[in-house]
Parts: sequence; structure tokens; C-alpha cells
Amino acid sequence: VVVARLLESTEAFVPGMSALPDTPSPAACGCDGAPIWPAKAAVGSDDVFWVSLVGIITLVIQVWWRRGFLFASLDPDGAAVRGVPVRWLDALLMLQVAAMVSLATRALGALPVFAFSVLPAVAASMLVRGPKGALVLALCLGAAGGAGGYLFAFFGQFPVGASQTLMAALPVFVVLALRPLHKRLAG
Repeated sequence: VVVARLLESTEAFVPGMSALPDTPSPAACGCDGAPIWPAKAAVGSDDVFWVSLVGIITLVIQVWWRRGFLFASLDPDGAAVRGVPVRWLDALLMLQVAAMVSLATRALGALPVFAFSVLPAVAASMLVRGPKGALVLALCLGAAGGAGGYLFAFFGQFPVGASQTLMAALPVFVVLALRPLHKRLAG
């Protein structure tokens, strides 16, 4: 109960930030008195600021140098022959991935961050040929998984991170389940 009260008091110090929904009755609490599944995800304003800032910088660099990144990723030998600084672009890409993953993991937790960094791309690559279409579809699947997971958690009183991970994995499960049907119809 003490932890629930301390988390509840964060709203008094940080306007708009609440770690818990309305405090439930003791009957709805676990053994230690803490609520079983809080429906709100508390993300501090500092985390939002840093994820947004680094995300915008990463996006600008990726869009600005998209042809170099794409060429160096898909054909590193051909890119090196043409004078593209492949090692430098690979190092910059890894630095950007590391920065975004570490900041997002701090803000959201490991489970949804790693799920959203892999699962939408897996589903998109199974559905679309070519990197441009797969990138757009992965972006849409990731956004839908995040929003759908949050709504599922909110209305079902489930943990947010696990719900978002489930919704991000759903397209992969659907594609894998429908693959035999597609092979029968096509073949």
C-alpha cells in the first residue's frame, strides 16, 4: 500500500503524470497491497523529451542519407567499390540504433521495445517484396500494434508492455497461420 501511495503522489509533483489509475480497493490488490495490473503507463517528461529529440535527429539523418544507408546495407561490396563510406555508415547506423533502443528501453521497458524493433519488420518482410514497401508496412503495423496494445491494456486492465507486444506479434502469427492456405491456393 505504501508503494501505491508513493506512486499515486507523483501526480502532485508532475502534472499529468500518474503511475496508477484510480487506486483500487484492498480487495482488488495482490498480497502486498499493490494493484495487480495498472492500466496507465507512466512515462516521465524527461524520457519523452529525450526519445523525441534523439528520434527526430535519427529520422532526419536516415532520410537525408537514405540512399547511402540503403546501398551500404544491401550491397556493401558494390557500395565500397563506388566510394561509399560503408564502415562509417554502418557505425553511424549502429550508434543510432543503440541510442534509440537504450532511450526507449528506459522509457517503456525491454519487452515492447524489442518486440517493436523486430516483429513489425518480420511481418512486413513476409508480406511485401522490396525494402520500401516493407518499411512502410512495418511502420503501419508498429503504429497499429502500439495503439491497439494500449487500448487492449486500458480496457482489459492488462499490463501495457505485454499487451503491446502481443498486438505487435499478432500480424506475424496471422501470416504464419495463413501461409499454408496461401500455398494451397497458389499451387
